[in-house]
Amino acid sequence: MSDNTTAVSYINAMGCKSLECNSLTQEIWNWAIVRNIWLSATHIPGSSNDAAVQLSRDLKLDLEWMLSVHVFKRIVALFGQPDIHLFASRRNAQVETYVSWKPHPMAKFVDAFTVDWTQFFLLCISPFLSYFQTCAKNNPKPGNRNFDNPEVDNSAILNSCAGPSDRHTTSSRGFCSESCSSNSGRSSSTTSPTGVTGMQIIRQSLQKSEFSPDIVEIIMNSWRDSTHKQYRVYINKWLQFGSERSHDPLRPTVRPVLFFLHSFFEKGLSYSALNTARSAVSNIDTNSSGDADHTPVGKHFLVCRYLKGVFNKLKPVPKYNNYNIWSVDTVLDYLSLYWPLDKMTLKELTLKLVMLIALTTGQRRQTLTFLDMSEKYMQSNGECFNFALTDHLKQDRPGKVFGNVRLYMYPVKELRVYETLNYYRKATENLRNSTRLLVSYIKPYRAVTSSTIGRWIKTMLGQAFNE
Repeated sequence: MSDNTTAVSYINAMGCKSLECNSLTQEIWNWAIVRNIWLSATHIPGSSNDAAVQLSRDLKLDLEWMLSVHVFKRIVALFGQPDIHLFASRRNAQVETYVSWKPHPMAKFVDAFTVDWTQFFLLCISPFLSYFQTCAKNNPKPGNRNFDNPEVDNSAILNSCAGPSDRHTTSSRGFCSESCSSNSGRSSSTTSPTGVTGMQIIRQSLQKSEFSPDIVEIIMNSWRDSTHKQYRVYINKWLQFGSERSHDPLRPTVRPVLFFLHSFFEKGLSYSALNTARSAVSNIDTNSSGDADHTPVGKHFLVCRYLKGVFNKLKPVPKYNNYNIWSVDTVLDYLSLYWPLDKMTLKELTLKLVMLIALTTGQRRQTLTFLDMSEKYMQSNGECFNFALTDHLKQDRPGKVFGNVRLYMYPVKELRVYETLNYYRKATENLRNSTRLLVSYIKPYRAVTSSTIGRWIKTMLGQAFNE
C-alpha cells in the first residue's frame, strides 16, 4: 500500500511514460520476478497511513551530519579508503558500504554494535561521543575489540553534536592527525557543525544563550513562514560556502560575507536576491551576549556599500510588457458568460468566484486564502460581505495592520460577486471540511493555498483571452 498515487499507477501498469519512473518500476518488477513474487499496489490515503508518515517526517536532523568533503578526502589520502561507515544513513554515508541505525535496503548491516569491527578498516562518526570515549579509555590495547567494550582507537573520528567547545576526537594508529582533528567537527556541504540547517541555526544560537524556550519561540516567530523559506535557502548556501573555504559559518565576518554575496552577483542574481542573502546571513549573527558596540555583519558599512553598488550597477528592467497587460473588460465579458449560476459546474463556479473577488478587491492571493466563513470572521448585511482576516498579511507591520475585505453588490447581475459567493456557500456546504471560503472543487474539498488560487486566476485569464 502507498499514499503516492503515481507509485501505485506505475507498479500496477508495470511502467509508463516517465523514463526515470519506468526504469525504477522495471527494476522493482525484475526483483520480484526473480523471487517469484507478484506485485499489486493499492492506494491508501496519507491521513490513514500514520506509520509511514511518522517515519518519513520524524527526521533526526541532529544526527544527520557528516564530515565536509575536503576533510574526508584529506583523511582518505593520508590513511586510505575505509571499508565501511558505521552509524550512517543514506543521507550522510561517505562510504558506499555503511551500517544504518534502523533497517534500510541500501545498508550492508543494521546496528553497528552487532557487527564485528575487527574485519573492517572503518569510518565512525557517531553522536554517542561519551560512550566511545569511555570505551577507548577502558580498552587501550589495539585490536582488542568486543561487543561489550568496542575499541575504536584504531579507526574512528568521533564528532559530537554539541558546540565547538564540546567537540573531541579519539584516534590512534594516526587515522586522523592533529590538523584533521581540528577540522573533523566541521559541517558537511549543507549543514552546520551541529548538524542543523536553515533558520534552526538561529534557534540554536539563542538556546545556547540560555534564553527560556518561550522567549526563543517568540523571537523565532518574528520571522514569518515565508521568510523562513526564503532564508533557509541562503543560510544553507552560506553553510556550504563556509565549509568549502574553512570559515566559521556561525560567526560571519565582513570579508567572507562580501565574497559570498559576490559569488551570487557573478552568477547573475538580482539585487533583491543578494539583499535577501545578506539579511539571512546577518541574522545568524545574533549578538546574544548583548555587546553594546556590536554591529551586525549585514549592517557593516562595507556590506551596505557593496549592496548599493550592486543596485547602481544593475540597470532597471521593465516589469511589464505587452504580454503582461490585459484588459479587465475582456475578462468581465467572459465572466458574464458563466450564467445562470445553477447551470454551472462546481469548477466553473469556483473559478468565477475567485476571479470576481480578485477583480473587486485588488488583493494578493495570500489575502484570499485568509477569507473565512465562520461567524467570527464573516458578517453579512444583505448588501455586503465583510471579512476579517484570519492572519497577518505580507505587508502588515506593527501599528499598521490591514483592515477588512468587503464584497459589495455589483450592478450587473451576471457579475455580482455577492450573489456568486452566496450560491457558492450553498453549493459547497455539504462538501467542504474547512471553514475557509475557498476550497478545492475536487475531493477531498480542502482549503486551497495561494499557489492554487494563482493558478485558477491564470486559467481564467487564459480562457478569457483565448475565447
